[in-house]
Amino acid sequence: MKRALIIDDEDALRDIITEVVMMSSVESSAFPGGEDAVSYVAQGNTDFHLLIVDLNMPRLNGFETYIELKKYLPGIPVLFVSGFDQAHAGINVQEQEKQFFLKKPFSILELHEMVDRLINL
Repeated sequence: MKRALIIDDEDALRDIITEVVMMSSVESSAFPGGEDAVSYVAQGNTDFHLLIVDLNMPRLNGFETYIELKKYLPGIPVLFVSGFDQAHAGINVQEQEKQFFLKKPFSILELHEMVDRLINL
């Protein structure tokens, strides 16, 4: 079964993302911050097919989290989410690098379609 790694410091949004991912028949592990997720993956928990990460988090931000996780999950597709647009979030996603972006607030349908698109890359 496919698995997603979800990282967002907002509890309610993390729960919604988890529910939407389940709608795509994808299992998930969710964390409130990058440090916890990196620690979990560094312990050998590397069976993930999609990373969904909020860009604006305290301590380790979403892009820094992605850089750390890539060491253990090379080639994993990543969906960055942020309340800011890409320019204000300070990120330039590269689809050829399997990097994608979704601006908050997004609809459940938008997220569901993105998960379906990215889970099999």
